[in-house]
Amino acid sequence: MTIKVDLGIVFPGLVVLLIGIGLFVLWLLLAILSFFLFFAPALRWVFFVGLYVLVASLVLMAGGVLIMVAATSAWRRGDRHSWLDERSQLRASRDRMSPGARAGELFGLLISVLVLLFFVENQVRGTGFFTSSFGPLEELAFYGSWAVGALVSVVRAAYGRRNAVRPLVILESAVLAVSAFWLLFVFPFDFAHLPDLLPGAIKPAFFWSTDTVGWLVLLLVGVGSIANFLYNSVLYFTVRAELDPA
Repeated sequence: MTIKVDLGIVFPGLVVLLIGIGLFVLWLLLAILSFFLFFAPALRWVFFVGLYVLVASLVLMAGGVLIMVAATSAWRRGDRHSWLDERSQLRASRDRMSPGARAGELFGLLISVLVLLFFVENQVRGTGFFTSSFGPLEELAFYGSWAVGALVSVVRAAYGRRNAVRPLVILESAVLAVSAFWLLFVFPFDFAHLPDLLPGAIKPAFFWSTDTVGWLVLLLVGVGSIANFLYNSVLYFTVRAELDPA
């Protein structure tokens, strides 16, 4: 078995790895600083910022390593192709979106707008779903992550090519992960009030709406977004190699 390396993929992976290492060094400095500042209540935020920097550094380092590993031909033996090869070839063959798929992006965006308006109405009416902890930063995390997702849908529908838009998908995953973990930490919600705006006949169906369920949903969104970030980071370069073999 011979090992070949695609430098066009290795170099971006190396850049991502180096950025992750840089953030890890920054975390070490913040960890030392936060040790002394943690006893000052007004400056405890430095400690939590350090935690997010640590998570970001670990994710970037893992992503960089995966991208570089994906650049080697050691994934395949003879005529047998790895799961990554097959997945990349399949994605490349479906890169150009059909008119129906592009219209589906806009339809999905319409549905997400309706869901968003439901939460906006909860906030405007003060139903209690959003607690007093839902401040400007939490609003940015909650609504900002939706805005990034909407941008991805619009660009993908307009351009009609999936892999070219995948860097935005990677950005969306990063924003969603940070937002989910921040909202999980603050948790400015009271899920008992989630069905308050719904008709009375429907409310009993939301018996499961508790803070525990909401906490688990945010946790799953955060973990899933990190996995999606890593997966699409690798897939972008491998699919690009399939689309442009030269």
